[in-house]
Amino acid sequence: MDVSSPPAPTDQGYSVQAWISRWTQDQLRSDGTYRAWVSVEFNPVVPPVGNSARPVWLFSELSTAVKLQDVAHPKVATIRENLKAATVTVLWAHDRIKAQEIWSAIDAADLDKFFPEIWLIKLDRVPGDRRIAGQYWNEFLVDKLATDEFDTLNWS
Repeated sequence: MDVSSPPAPTDQGYSVQAWISRWTQDQLRSDGTYRAWVSVEFNPVVPPVGNSARPVWLFSELSTAVKLQDVAHPKVATIRENLKAATVTVLWAHDRIKAQEIWSAIDAADLDKFFPEIWLIKLDRVPGDRRIAGQYWNEFLVDKLATDEFDTLNWS
């Protein structure tokens, strides 16, 4: 019996988003697109790679925080603050009432809203001019990521 080689990596990337991050972007962006950090590997280990550029680490941190109901988890706090900052940046100047409503919803969100989604990005549909290089070799930021450019994997 001949064991063949594993398949070569395909043209895909990975992003881990807390459910509330997706909800917040839905509130802030009228065009139905998303902004997401993408890694070309789910568990990159070749240095230099920080944990923030490792989707497997982000998934583990958020999943654990939600399952243990760890209200003081630092990753949850960071996401909360980043989402509130994005809300102010995008809306404050022209719609303070909506900004305050979203801010309040983020503040009041229970931990279940931070459950992670894994986005499988179809890189062949994301042109290079929409990829902004990140700090590490394996990551980049994609703006205006359309829903037909990724699939959502919900793991527990």
